[in-house]
Order: sequence, then structure tokens, then C-alpha cells
Amino acid sequence: SFMKSLKDIPPTGRVPDIGSLLACVCFIYSYQNKLIPEDYVTPILQAFFYCSLEKLPPLISAHP
Repeated sequence: SFMKSLKDIPPTGRVPDIGSLLACVCFIYSYQNKLIPEDYVTPILQAFFYCSLEKLPPLISAHP
């Protein structure tokens, strides 16, 4: 499943993280082609952005 593939991406210090970037591209493609039910969109995006924010350097994430 898509959520499982998101969770299987190993956390890294790189920004952007290639795995997360690919997952995001695949997600957007799938969503635009109606392959993912809209009910899944919000939790997936929340999980993606939460993981992405954690990987940002403190200097960037400190800004509002």
C-alpha cells in the first residue's frame, strides 16, 4: 500500500530526501489520475509533510 511504502522510507538527513520526493511524485500522479480515494489524501499529506519537516535543518524549521 502507499502508506506502507511511505513508512518504509528510511529517515535521512538529506533535503530533499529522494525517497520522499519519489513518493510525493507518485502520490500526486496517482491522485490526479483518481487512483487514490480522496479520503486518503489528507492523512497521507499530513504524514508526508510531517516527515519532511522533521528532516529540515533547525534554521529552516524555526521560521513560522
